[in-house]
Amino acid sequence: MNTTSVDKAADTAVVLCRVKESGNVGSICRAMKTMGFTKLVLSNCPDYDEALVRTMAVHASDIFENAQRYADLEDALSAYSLSAGFTRRSGARRKAASISARDFARGAAGLPVPDAPFIQRNQSIAMVFGNERDGLSDHELSLCSLAVHIPSSDKFPSLNVAQAVQVACYEFFTSGIFSPARSRGGAAKTSEQRSGQRPCAFPPRYRARSR
Repeated sequence: MNTTSVDKAADTAVVLCRVKESGNVGSICRAMKTMGFTKLVLSNCPDYDEALVRTMAVHASDIFENAQRYADLEDALSAYSLSAGFTRRSGARRKAASISARDFARGAAGLPVPDAPFIQRNQSIAMVFGNERDGLSDHELSLCSLAVHIPSSDKFPSLNVAQAVQVACYEFFTSGIFSPARSRGGAAKTSEQRSGQRPCAFPPRYRARSR
């Protein structure tokens, strides 16, 4: 594998479809920026309480200020060669299969993923998230290239949209897709390796005593 990483941040967007809550949009901006994402697309979204967005975004309000707006999802996705609809629901009129967020991110980073050979590393990517109440509709998901899910508990599988964006962005970040350097084996370096710090170890007095 080529050890020179390609900066994909400019080619990867988080697309919000009909997301209603200003607080969620602010939290999403913060989640994106902590993981290296900068491009936000708003599709069929209402006007937001900008003061609340900025409060929840903390120092990531520039992402909201630079967001692109579209009246419908089809137009919003026209600039991207691969679009992934994040959904936990299945049904007769939905995608036949779904891959995990981790496999999706690994495939986008150029790492081998047996179930996703169609993902190419140099594609422009849109990660699409639906609104808070019912997620993506059947029609909205049909506009996406593939369906992606975030594994969660069967007893309570629903994630808040901002949490879902955080997990998705985290999977991309840890895949090494945005990393400026990779280790010799091709995997992304850890934060300790990039900073030159040694992994933290508990002092002897905090270690579990053998009995």
